[in-house]
Amino acid sequence: MRPVASLPVAVVAMFAACVDPPNESTSSSNRIVTNRIVTNRIVTNKLAAGKVAAAKLAASQISSSSFRVNLDAAGDLLSTDGGREVFSAIVACALPEGTMLEAVLPEGTFDFFGDTGLAPEWIVQPLCSDSQRWVSACLFSRVNGDDVVLPISVRGPHPALAADTDEREIFTLQEGGFFGNYFTPKNAAIEWYACRGADKARGDSGDLANRNCTVPDPQAPGLTMCGFNFAGDCGNFAVTHACEAFAVGGTYYQRCHTAPFLKYPALGPVFLQVITTYVMP
Repeated sequence: MRPVASLPVAVVAMFAACVDPPNESTSSSNRIVTNRIVTNRIVTNKLAAGKVAAAKLAASQISSSSFRVNLDAAGDLLSTDGGREVFSAIVACALPEGTMLEAVLPEGTFDFFGDTGLAPEWIVQPLCSDSQRWVSACLFSRVNGDDVVLPISVRGPHPALAADTDEREIFTLQEGGFFGNYFTPKNAAIEWYACRGADKARGDSGDLANRNCTVPDPQAPGLTMCGFNFAGDCGNFAVTHACEAFAVGGTYYQRCHTAPFLKYPALGPVFLQVITTYVMP
């Protein structure tokens, strides 16, 4: 039996219920991720294919016992290669680094590793609505239509998304914001939105040339090149924009809407769980 990492009791207890995270994420903990999971594997059509199974998964705790995957909830998603790739990305977004879940399937034994840690409470309880949106934003931020492996910096008003000075000095080009909900009810569409960041709006310098999910698709009005709903430009560098504020201390957008607006009050849904991505020049 391979070793399985466990979450400290204090960490599970801290996130046993959904609470509002602090307004700024500026601690020394890096949150640099590599979209190798995304560029070569996870694309929007795979996320779409696993959507119904993921909604079922969110309604239960992700682990049944001893850090084994809850197959009653995740079995449908794990039944295909594409579903296992999506589940791997979900676990990476939800659970913290050092955590591993094991699934014993007819095809063999599979290990799934935590990374970002946006919903550690999922180990002991169903995924609440706030955490659904955090994990969703993380999934969407890792999607890329170009088959290129490159690192991205993910930032937002959540303790797991802190970025220190070194990270900010390395990852300086702002791509955009990602938000929505992947875990919508069975018969509802996926809520996936992206807004274009300041540097991406200026062009494709540096690694921005290899990231296209915040770019409007000229062949499909209202959608991005990855098939997300295009919410417009993120911030007030544009006349109309999707997000109400930009946290300078944390370098991320806040309170993003599903469509651009000119002035307050903005109409339509607003998402607090927004991940802003940066790449290297």
